[in-house]
Amino acid sequence: MIERIDRYLIKERIGVGGQATVYLAHDPELNRDVAVKVPHTRLISKPEDAEAYLAEARTVANLDHSGIVPVHDVGSTDEFPCYVVSKYVDGTDLSTKIKENRPNYTEAAELVATVSEALHYAHKQGLVHRDVKPGNILVGTDGKPYVVDFGLALREENIGRGPKYAGTPAYMSPEQARGEGHRVDGRSDIYSLGAVFYELLTGRRTFSGETKTDILEQIASQEPKPPRQIDDVIPKELERICLKALSKRASDRY
Repeated sequence: MIERIDRYLIKERIGVGGQATVYLAHDPELNRDVAVKVPHTRLISKPEDAEAYLAEARTVANLDHSGIVPVHDVGSTDEFPCYVVSKYVDGTDLSTKIKENRPNYTEAAELVATVSEALHYAHKQGLVHRDVKPGNILVGTDGKPYVVDFGLALREENIGRGPKYAGTPAYMSPEQARGEGHRVDGRSDIYSLGAVFYELLTGRRTFSGETKTDILEQIASQEPKPPRQIDDVIPKELERICLKALSKRASDRY
């Protein structure tokens, strides 16, 4: 176990994803706990790779919204070509919460409304997240949700230049599923948030398949089963909101 990254004293490893490892650390200079994100070595083999991560951090550092986890610092050492320091949120991610103790309808609606405000703020700054999913929504011990990991975020002027497929298959919008990067804008995030809302309401994903291709084909061409056909106790208005967010045509969404 590593003991420190630059001035940050490592307490424990709190998460490992496809892109990076996240540590809980202590900042002795400001006497506070922080989260330190370190991209996997294989992803930053060249200086320009590290620069891409630092660009993400600078992007998020310019966002100032209570529903977006703030970035405090970025840096580089010989051992760690790139690290990003952000506020530590004591809690769990939404995917864990759904598995362990799925929020009730009122809590689900409040959570989605709070996340949508944070995304709306980012969209007004010209940023699209492109990977909204339960794993990228942290829920603090106070129940407040925070959007994290703008790792795939693109400024609107760069859309169409990014990766053809970006995001997590189960939560991609139809335009992402079809590989139409040039059509991706804030409404793609709304679709993804609708897919999160669907899972909160029903306990299952909008589409499931044996392979990534199966899921992408369903997202591109099929309508999800209405939530009230799965559970008729779900309030009609919440079903209506969820399905509007999940409209195939971006212009039909919020």
